[in-house]
Amino acid sequence: MEDLMTSVTSRTVSSPLSCVITDLLVLKFTSAKAFVLLNELSDLLMLPKDMLMETSIREEICPSISLPLIKRILCNFTPDEFCPDHVPGAVLEELNAAESNGDVKLSEISFPYAASSVSYKPPSTMDV
Repeated sequence: MEDLMTSVTSRTVSSPLSCVITDLLVLKFTSAKAFVLLNELSDLLMLPKDMLMETSIREEICPSISLPLIKRILCNFTPDEFCPDHVPGAVLEELNAAESNGDVKLSEISFPYAASSVSYKPPSTMDV
């Protein structure tokens, strides 16, 4: 990926469209690590839902998302113009079976993630 990004950023931009495409490619490759969960969620929702029945595909597509959260996402999924198909009941049954069998190879960290406490120190009277 780094080679592609280097070759894209080193080329001379000849049109506004090329500039936009270059910016999007650079953004994709540089910020992909910053939004891991968002990218995995996007991949999960774009995937044909029947493919999620296989553990290996779930581990490849969304390794940071736990199995209970995948089930929650799919149960709350609403079809739209981009994906008009409902989640098949067989997929949800397979995910339930995988969870009851102890298939927790995906991230075992619970969601939402616990945030560290926020500490606030008011400014001193000398600074005000």
